[in-house]
Amino acid sequence: MGCEDVLIDGIRILNSLNMANCDGIDPDHCRNVRITGCHIECADDCIVFKNTASAMQYGPCENITVTGCTLTSTSAAIKFGTESEAPFRNIIVQNCNISRTNRGISLQLRDKGCIENVIFSGLNIDTRLFSPRHWWGKAEPIAITALRRKETTQLGCIRNITFENINCTGENGILIYGDETSDISDIYFKNLSLTLTEKTSWPKNTKDLRPCIGSGLAEDTLHVLTAHNARNVTLENLRWRTEKAMQEYVTEQIVVTECPGFKMNTGQNA
Repeated sequence: MGCEDVLIDGIRILNSLNMANCDGIDPDHCRNVRITGCHIECADDCIVFKNTASAMQYGPCENITVTGCTLTSTSAAIKFGTESEAPFRNIIVQNCNISRTNRGISLQLRDKGCIENVIFSGLNIDTRLFSPRHWWGKAEPIAITALRRKETTQLGCIRNITFENINCTGENGILIYGDETSDISDIYFKNLSLTLTEKTSWPKNTKDLRPCIGSGLAEDTLHVLTAHNARNVTLENLRWRTEKAMQEYVTEQIVVTECPGFKMNTGQNA
């Protein structure tokens, strides 16, 4: 917490895959951090960026790189939030392998900070469902959500986020979701492939928005991409394939609501 000029290189973390709250690496209000060549397995988030309310004197989480890591989690492999009281900015995640994970990349804005100027590139993401009682997430390779914890929460923003050259395989599609007070904008996907494949017998008809006002769980069919309440979302060269066992769960491929400026170039169902 509150650290500056940090190098974490080549460490191995093997936590329980069944016990909650056993994160791997948690940069909290940290800047100028390099995480490289690490292998992390844990039930909670492997690498999670936080800005907790109790440490506001340390400023934002910024100027961070994550490279060449292998990650496995029954929660999220890479997460921003949910503690998001200050900005997250200028962060790069590249050349990582994510496998056997409940949620690949998760941006969970729940407070007044902003998540901005973030690049994800050169990733392999493999997701699967786990017990719905214990873990947030529904095997989304990428989930971007901006939702209030309570009625009085003033949300920050999510903007200028890039995903490029990413291969995804798993039991769900991409989720972008904001409530009516959210500010999600300028989300860019380029050269992304997604294969929907069945790996478990867990139910596949639930959308998970926790934590938020209400339960955060809602019945829904699977989609390659769901986008709601976001501006200027661009998909360039998105390719997807739905394997036979998953076709009964998918009613629509791309579902976009309340998303001005949405653009999709050369989307292709393989």
